[in-house]
Amino acid sequence: MKWLALGIILIGLGVISYPFVEDQWASYKKDQYIQQFESGEGDSPDSKGEREVQIKKVNDLLEAGERSHSLFAKEEDDASVLGTIEIPTIQLKLPVLQGASDAHLKYGVGHLNGTAPIGHHGNAALAAHRGYRDGKLFNRLDEVKEGDSILFHTTEGEFEYEVQHSFLVTPENLSVLNQSGKETMVTLITCDPVPDPTHRLIVKAVLIDE
Repeated sequence: MKWLALGIILIGLGVISYPFVEDQWASYKKDQYIQQFESGEGDSPDSKGEREVQIKKVNDLLEAGERSHSLFAKEEDDASVLGTIEIPTIQLKLPVLQGASDAHLKYGVGHLNGTAPIGHHGNAALAAHRGYRDGKLFNRLDEVKEGDSILFHTTEGEFEYEVQHSFLVTPENLSVLNQSGKETMVTLITCDPVPDPTHRLIVKAVLIDE
């Protein structure tokens, strides 16, 4: 009976501590990607891929939500780190990884293949989950307002964008990915609301001093 009781206690402790361990691992991976970029190991963007395929993949991942991830899920060791994104008004700093895959969205922001590179003419689309705890990933993206700054540090330099507006769209609305050679913009994409998302929260920003 003593061993059984001890086993039950250990299992209970494991269940209780799992969310903390998972959070710590995600934080470690996020910081690892940021350090990889800041140490000069970032990669240049890959322009291949179709936007329609990417947005469908992103929709599936956002629909599943952050809770679908497991600490022990298979990860991608060859992630291409393009740089970092910072939004000072919501105290956000995350790595930007090339491609919106399951592994990438666990720890950072995915740059959608087939959209403009950050800092280049056109529309650079980036997606991330909204976490279930304050401050995680794009959890506070709904607090971003017109005029706020979005800062990118990439292998090609530093770029500052100014938020124009934010709005909601249905998941099948692909117009948010439309490309334009006249403006240099970014489109941030996440789910809304956090539990059982039915829409996508979109934040549009344009490059300052092109």
